[in-house]
Amino acid sequence: MKYYVLIEFNGKGSGEAVKMSNDKKAILSEREYKYTVKQAKVKYYPNYFFTSNVPCSEVHIYKSEKQYKEGKEPVNIIYYY
Repeated sequence: MKYYVLIEFNGKGSGEAVKMSNDKKAILSEREYKYTVKQAKVKYYPNYFFTSNVPCSEVHIYKSEKQYKEGKEPVNIIYYY
């Protein structure tokens, strides 16, 4: 069963794991930022991603909770801006 970790970055270089769950819908509903990369470029401006610290939400996807606790690399990372 996949395990999801929501990390919120504040644009000042720091991020915090806000929520962890096996329920993808619960994680996605807690995001502070909602735009995909393509949507963010339209909403903000084309050079938005060239700044050093961009506020965003990251959803790290692990194969299991055990892998997360062991410090393994996530299978996938989804970014929202």
